[in-house]
Amino acid sequence: MATKANAILYTVKVESRDARGVLTFVAMATFGNLGAKGMQFRLVREQGRWTPRHTGKTIYS
Repeated sequence: MATKANAILYTVKVESRDARGVLTFVAMATFGNLGAKGMQFRLVREQGRWTPRHTGKTIYS
């Protein structure tokens, strides 16, 4: 069904997992045919909870 709504696709890709269980992943948002933005995170266990920490790496397209 065709609509006038903006198309946004969200993607999360796990890149690695170290011996301590810390995950490194990239979260991306693709905005139709207008471009994309992604940020890299590490998922770290703190006080019994998993917390995403931005690594400082940001991707623009």
